[in-house]
Amino acid sequence: MLYSRHKLADLFHLRFPDTHFLFFPELPSTNAYLREHAKQCMPSAFCMTSMQTAGYGQRLRKWESTSATLTFSLLMRINQPLAALEGFTPLIGLKLIEALCNYSDDTFSIKWPNDIYMGGKKVAGILVETALCKETYTDLVVGIGINLDSPYEVIQNEQSVLADKVNAGFVRLRSDITDNIEQLLADIVDRLLDLGQNFVPGLFESYALNYRLVDYFKEHETVIVYDNGHHQTAYYIGLSKAGALQLLVENELVEYCTGAVSIRKYNELI
Repeated sequence: MLYSRHKLADLFHLRFPDTHFLFFPELPSTNAYLREHAKQCMPSAFCMTSMQTAGYGQRLRKWESTSATLTFSLLMRINQPLAALEGFTPLIGLKLIEALCNYSDDTFSIKWPNDIYMGGKKVAGILVETALCKETYTDLVVGIGINLDSPYEVIQNEQSVLADKVNAGFVRLRSDITDNIEQLLADIVDRLLDLGQNFVPGLFESYALNYRLVDYFKEHETVIVYDNGHHQTAYYIGLSKAGALQLLVENELVEYCTGAVSIRKYNELI
């Protein structure tokens, strides 16, 4: 295993005393578990497994994982109604990249709506689901999967299989960090909890430039849009000040706020 369960538990109890810590050797899905047990885990919980057997991503696509994958979910409360959370998901991607850059010299980018890429290959995925929404707050489950490079031969064999299956890439941690994955996980959670506590409508606008710097797509490049089983060609404009996807479709500017829509580079293999 890439990390110590007991070391991770001790670190989380110290840094996040108000967050329930849950670890399972095997679990169908960390996101599904927190959604099902949200009422018992309020208002914050961290759930991790070393083997996720039925993981899923956006549009219920299967999320492949191995022992080289960090698979975890965070239940967090945002003191805003669901309708006010526009721009929250792309900010999660930015916070994840911020944390990874403190431990890796790789260059990362965000592919709308929830994937982290490195060198043209997917190295991490994010899935945000609603557990509970009220007039004054929303409880979200943020699921994250990160493929890590590993020096262990058994894990390297699993990496090879995963790369062949889904064209996956692997985050290369700096040599002085390799044995401190627990700290990486804690730093990710710390950034996400801070984002949740300080999120207000319109916050994405102050991060818009940061997003453009790590955007997987280039402004005005040709992309393929997949929406409700249909696809068409469009020109990529970027994200709006509110964090919505903007595309030029048949000479008309169209905005999308849902992850049900996906886009690919025009020349990208499907």
